[in-house]
Amino acid sequence: MGILDKGIVASKNKNIARIIPDGTEKSVSVIIPSNLRDSRDGDSLTEKIKVGDSVLYVSFTDGDAVIICRMDGEYNG
Repeated sequence: MGILDKGIVASKNKNIARIIPDGTEKSVSVIIPSNLRDSRDGDSLTEKIKVGDSVLYVSFTDGDAVIICRMDGEYNG
């Protein structure tokens, strides 16, 4: 069973984001699912998740965590 939480994207690197959960300064490492990863079309880069975005994510007891969606309701996948 997972725990849903909300946080702010502090940094990202390919398919991993560092999230600062609401109410804390400690960051967690979270997987960015393929439908929310940056994409490139020729010379154009589309950032679907940006540093500073508010996101909803789920974390599991084994330490895994994945972003579910952006909290602004936008979907670019």
